Amino acid sequence: MIRKETGISEAEAAKTGDNMPMALLGWVSGSIVIWSALFTVGNILYGRWGNAAGLGVVFVISGLALINVVNKLWDNRGEEKQEHE
Repeated sequence: MIRKETGISEAEAAKTGDNMPMALLGWVSGSIVIWSALFTVGNILYGRWGNAAGLGVVFVISGLALINVVNKLWDNRGEEKQEHE
């Protein structure tokens, strides 16, 4: 309904590159990055080095996943801008 009122066709809407599963994966990995970093620092402050090491690994893996997702989403947006020019 909103697309109809704004004059955007279905074909134009399909080109927008909105990838909801990829965005959801980015949201989840970003949340894991924040929480694992928080608890890693807390465990380091309390001297729990084993827990800190495990959470540090989780932080690195989820951070790499987040970087990968962001790069994929932003690459799609760059391609769209080039198509419109």
